[in-house]
Amino acid sequence: MKTEEDIIGDYYQQYVDEEGEPVDRPNENSREVADTVTNLPGSIPRPTDQRVNFGLFFQDYLPNNENFKMHLNLLFGTGLPFGPPDNQRFRDTLRIPPYRRVDIGFSALLWDRERVENIKPNNPLRFLRSVWVTAEVFNLLGIKNTISYFWVKDVTNRTYAVPNYLTSRRINGKIVVKF
Repeated sequence: MKTEEDIIGDYYQQYVDEEGEPVDRPNENSREVADTVTNLPGSIPRPTDQRVNFGLFFQDYLPNNENFKMHLNLLFGTGLPFGPPDNQRFRDTLRIPPYRRVDIGFSALLWDRERVENIKPNNPLRFLRSVWVTAEVFNLLGIKNTISYFWVKDVTNRTYAVPNYLTSRRINGKIVVKF
């Protein structure tokens, strides 16, 4: 589903010389303006126009062994519209690339009070309900997901969008202790 809007009065004028080439700044440029073209951008995407956002989390114990479990997290989202930082909404027609990510993790049960029959009164583990150790790999495929853009101007005052990427693959370990 697309969400677009047509803003009333969102036209802009472009100045051209006799050869039809655009003149960026009519007052500062040595070329004379021969004609003015009025452009009507029409419908433009809204800033929240993300068409698809999908997430899937799957977790299960390994067959015949409830001491080990695995979880898998899949994420996909289409890109949001963006444009140069000049506050002219009709120029926000570019799109950030889609967000894709796969995470996987494995957990092992080290201690479970319910599975132990006789706990001695002086056992230091008697206060613990369970202890899990987990190893996870975030962004398993190592995809460079773009979060935003940094705008750079060159000497001719043109702006270029340089992507800011999220972190690449990360390995995480944790211990979960329940009292």
